[in-house]
Amino acid sequence: MHDVVAAAALPRREDTARARSSVELLRASHATHDARSTRCVIWTSPRFVEDGHGLRTDHHKLNNPHYPDPWHYLSYIAKFLFRNASLRRLRIEQFNRYFALTDEHPNKSSTMEDTFLEELENPENPCKVIDKHHRNYDAKMEALAPGTKFPGFFPGVPGARRRLDSRLGCSRLPMLEPCGTSRETYYQAQLLQGLSWFCSEPPREETVDGKQALIWTIRWNPPTDEELGGARLQSERIETSTVPMGISFEHKCKELEDKFSEPESGTQSARHALRSSI
Repeated sequence: MHDVVAAAALPRREDTARARSSVELLRASHATHDARSTRCVIWTSPRFVEDGHGLRTDHHKLNNPHYPDPWHYLSYIAKFLFRNASLRRLRIEQFNRYFALTDEHPNKSSTMEDTFLEELENPENPCKVIDKHHRNYDAKMEALAPGTKFPGFFPGVPGARRRLDSRLGCSRLPMLEPCGTSRETYYQAQLLQGLSWFCSEPPREETVDGKQALIWTIRWNPPTDEELGGARLQSERIETSTVPMGISFEHKCKELEDKFSEPESGTQSARHALRSSI
């Protein structure tokens, strides 16, 4: 009896065929087809150091003895921090706009750059749209030929490849409020996104509050005096860890804002070096 009821509930074969043909007619009438995204969207973490990216295998340690992180595989932010020295002028959002990591699998996203040769062979390049007012614009990167590669700063760290002009990336940033438990994360994100931070040395192993931790030294070099209109800024340095160290990113933001606003250092014209949201 149950089988009869179940069979009666199933759609009849002719109804299924009719529904399929209706869908096909609808697609044909609208000339629909599958389309890929026109932009590569890169999720950008609000933290300098992220734990939990997987422990390195013995095989990976054997084949990559100079890998900067002795414990874990590098996160996306860590790969950005260990980018080539020639790209240290770029903030994280600028890097996302102009570059893709060379270790990305071509099928990782639906935004595959499968028009590479077509764009390079077109001397006029209709995809080239220069927007000097874009907040992530960089003149040197705009002039760089698509496909140009830069090796990572350390062995085992993936390099970066200049994106096609038709495939420039955009960053997906977290929505954070400077209040409650997300307050420190909010200010950490402002620091990370506001300046072109980098790492020139691997993290060191230390004990913090009785726990084994990796201490990361993250640096920022200011633009040249000419780029800042004659102003002079000092290099900055932050130390953070895989174990909470008690650092206040809010205080660091306030410290940098005060430094960049000192009238005696001539930095009033250089406030663009730090985003106004900090």
